[in-house]
Amino acid sequence: MTSKLLRLLQRVRYRLDWLLRPNRLPVQLYLGAALAAAFAILAWQIAPHYPVSRWLFWRYAAYWVGALGWAVAAFSLGNAALEWLCPRPLRTLEQVTIAFGAGVYLFELAMFAVGMLGLYGPVTFFALPLLAVALTSGPLSRFTTRALRAAGTARELLPQRRPAWRWGIVLFGFVGLLMLYLLILTPENVQFDARWKQMAIAEDYAVTGGIRRFDEGWTPGTRPHLASLLYTWAFLAPSAELFDQMLLSAHLEYVVFLVTTLVGIPAVVRRLVPGADPTTVWAARFLFPGVLLYDSSLCGGSDHLGAMLGPPIFLVTLLTYERLNPRWAALLGLLMASAATVKDTTAILLVPIPALVIAYRVATVALRRLLFEAGSPRAPRDWLWAPL
Repeated sequence: MTSKLLRLLQRVRYRLDWLLRPNRLPVQLYLGAALAAAFAILAWQIAPHYPVSRWLFWRYAAYWVGALGWAVAAFSLGNAALEWLCPRPLRTLEQVTIAFGAGVYLFELAMFAVGMLGLYGPVTFFALPLLAVALTSGPLSRFTTRALRAAGTARELLPQRRPAWRWGIVLFGFVGLLMLYLLILTPENVQFDARWKQMAIAEDYAVTGGIRRFDEGWTPGTRPHLASLLYTWAFLAPSAELFDQMLLSAHLEYVVFLVTTLVGIPAVVRRLVPGADPTTVWAARFLFPGVLLYDSSLCGGSDHLGAMLGPPIFLVTLLTYERLNPRWAALLGLLMASAATVKDTTAILLVPIPALVIAYRVATVALRRLLFEAGSPRAPRDWLWAPL
């Protein structure tokens, strides 16, 4: 019996050695085929009880496709605006952070314009992101090429072996991201405020076919509600039930949180501490576990849309402070306008400090030039155009 078992094991080993020879097809191909066959058998057995076409997986996959497609469109808009305003390329993380923040605002301005024309409908759901990417494909292609080249260079500079504790930090961060994602898998996670404000306005706009005045005196419609324009896009999804519309809105918010956490935080930290490791610093977000609590979590509101604007406003404030360049100042104004139209508290938190910082910078430069460079005809223009 033992000899038969040994001979069987030797045959299995021989077959594996044959499969793994360099001149044979890659073992990944065999494994992929085996997994596909196993999935087919599983689906065939389960189909009478739970048809594959009705699996929730397909719905959640559609939410991810929609949310990521929207994110690419928003980033492409912001990247084109950033290239036009400020041709000098930035660090990759800073470019993504600033471009995404500006692009979200530009996308929602486009939604506002389409809504004022009364053109909301299923066609808008597909046409607006596709048109945004098509019109800005040139800057997007140039950035992608530059980012891939920078990523290749950075990979060569990284050490071959990294300390195990760094992987522990990354694992800690991804556990936090997973915990947040599990929360949004049900529309019951949407908080009460979002149900009667952000998503309620979005549903009203989608049903009406455009933006209307709330003649019934609905006061949330008179307050800043930029997030509702984003959720309106989700509510325009064709053949979607309320479940799908709310879940797609939740996935849009989750993608915004991902960009803020994985890109925005490392961009800010590397600006302050150039030697910081961007692959680990983002996990510090979950040292503040309040994000897992009801009112601060991802729950269909607008708070995290406002938080997304914190890193780009900080970075552009620094760049504007350094040079008082009117182009940087215009970009800062755009980001501050976005913050002011998300919600009242976002405006209070993100608008006054940058305005005071730039005002102080302008005052000091103006005083110095008026006192020591008064004879120069261009002296006043350097510090006057930026605040204007």
